[in-house]
Amino acid sequence: MGVSGDVGTARVPRGGLPVWDAPDAALAPSARADGGLAVRVIETDQGWSRVEFSNGWAGWVDGRRLVTGAARTTSPLPAIGAVAMVVGGLLPWMTAGTESASAWDVPLWTVLTHRSTTVELWMGYALLIPLVALVPYLTRRALPRMVPVALGTVGLASAIGTMLLIRILPPGTDPGYGLLVTFAGGALMTCEGLVTATWRRPVAGPRTPRPGPSGAAG
Repeated sequence: MGVSGDVGTARVPRGGLPVWDAPDAALAPSARADGGLAVRVIETDQGWSRVEFSNGWAGWVDGRRLVTGAARTTSPLPAIGAVAMVVGGLLPWMTAGTESASAWDVPLWTVLTHRSTTVELWMGYALLIPLVALVPYLTRRALPRMVPVALGTVGLASAIGTMLLIRILPPGTDPGYGLLVTFAGGALMTCEGLVTATWRRPVAGPRTPRPGPSGAAG
């Protein structure tokens, strides 16, 4: 016997869920819901749950796979990578004897072109861009899937560009451990973004259920 009424709230698990028009596994799913979507459970029936999405559309899903409670749906890895890039930029990026320079001493234009410049726009400013990865913790809204990849690339490109620059500087100039920290942060964010954008992407159907002209999923 099913239970009707406002049963509670839940979220679609990270990998997404197929949605049916009726609680019958013999039928083909009519849509697929993206992971992380908030839903209202309005009915349950022998392991099935009828859920309503924020746009008012409702359908049946495998209720055993719904995420309830305060489970975290945002991976901490992009935020860790962003912090690593910022911290790495404060550490020595290059050393020469007893002297060292951080990302806040290295001109951005010089890293990009390997030419000297009088413009005081330091690499440290570029490494602040990945802090966008902290937005989900402030707004409780996930970033688009490829954003962490783009943000991580900033750190990777900055570190690699500086390593190439060091190769043409006078002998005795060596990479600092801050470059390694920045590179590791960029790699962590990029890899996590690629995993999220590929392996964890819903594999079929519309990304979010939409009501059709007759109330069926589009």
